[in-house]
Amino acid sequence: MRILTLLLFAQAVFAAPVFHYQIAGDRPGSWPRILSAAGLVRGTGGITVVSGAATATDTPAWLKRTEDGAVFILEGDSPLSTALGIAVDPDRKPVLVRSVTDTHNPKLSIVWERAATIPRFRPPQAATVFTRERWDSAPLAAGFRRGNGAALWLAVSPGDR
Repeated sequence: MRILTLLLFAQAVFAAPVFHYQIAGDRPGSWPRILSAAGLVRGTGGITVVSGAATATDTPAWLKRTEDGAVFILEGDSPLSTALGIAVDPDRKPVLVRSVTDTHNPKLSIVWERAATIPRFRPPQAATVFTRERWDSAPLAAGFRRGNGAALWLAVSPGDR
């Protein structure tokens, strides 16, 4: 019995921590594959991917969760992204995205399989922009903290595949 207890203790001490993700909304797209490839497992807590439809009815509750420490991934324009300070810029024309610049490796060539025309967004001033459209510098991915939580915002979904 002592050996079994010792083995269980050793497993708990030396086992890699498990990080979880969940999908809020009815269209998970490729998020389960992306997050699983990063070592996350489906479950409660951890990171929540929030689709626009999931935030339409209860944005104040989502904001409170962010303040309390939740970490979200948001896509495009939604009530929650707007409430978090991500705004569509009404004074500027949409941008055609074909090529992307990663701020961590600007020389890396990133070309989308399919070009997309998207609204021009303005992330909050405190946000760190991670990727931009190559020729026009429109922000495409940004992260920021809010209260005890954080958000990763993407201008478009990564798609179904």
